[in-house]
Amino acid sequence: MAARSGARGGNQVFLLLTAGAVLYSAWITEFFLPTRLSPLDSFICELEAVGRPFRHIFVAGDTASGILITAGSVLAFTRRKDVLPCWHRLGLVSLAAFGLTLIGFSAIFPMECAPSIDTACRSAEARGELSGQTGAHFTLSALSDTFFMVTLGTWSFRPSSRGRLDIRLTTVLAVNVVLVVAVAVLLDAPHWHGLLQRAQVATATIGMCVLARRACPGAPSREAPADPGPS
Repeated sequence: MAARSGARGGNQVFLLLTAGAVLYSAWITEFFLPTRLSPLDSFICELEAVGRPFRHIFVAGDTASGILITAGSVLAFTRRKDVLPCWHRLGLVSLAAFGLTLIGFSAIFPMECAPSIDTACRSAEARGELSGQTGAHFTLSALSDTFFMVTLGTWSFRPSSRGRLDIRLTTVLAVNVVLVVAVAVLLDAPHWHGLLQRAQVATATIGMCVLARRACPGAPSREAPADPGPS
């Protein structure tokens, strides 16, 4: 009975986090909609800016993603808190915070306008004349990236393995950091920052799918069994 309950809980965690990762990729639908935003020059959050056509599709995707990721993280934490090392528990808390900030910057504090195609918006942003809503949006967006990288960093270390790294998550973390830095460097550049940000979000989605498997209660371990020693 306990084994069946654990398997059911593991499936629930896996499905919640995987569905959250899929919905986190809702921005891909921009390639099938006349958004008038260039993937090279615009940030993904501009798809959700106030007044943009189809914004409700992208807001709904991010909001549902945030809810599912938060729920999956909380469920994994409650089911495995007694068996996970402290750094993995921290990672699940950080992943839940990522889900909440995702809801915050997409649904509660969206961008007021799309600076990549709106000259007045771009000028107001440069002069610092946009309201506190935009400031809250960028703050939550930065926190979201931070929380997710903390999650990747903590889950990159395997338990009971003397610090051996999970190569998949370590690679995703390294690529994610490089792309976040590249986007920051090109923040005021006219081109390429949009493409780099989309690559970063796509990389994060891959990381979430890996995390979905790793965080499952009863997930199979890739560790070699401990040597029982001489009998």
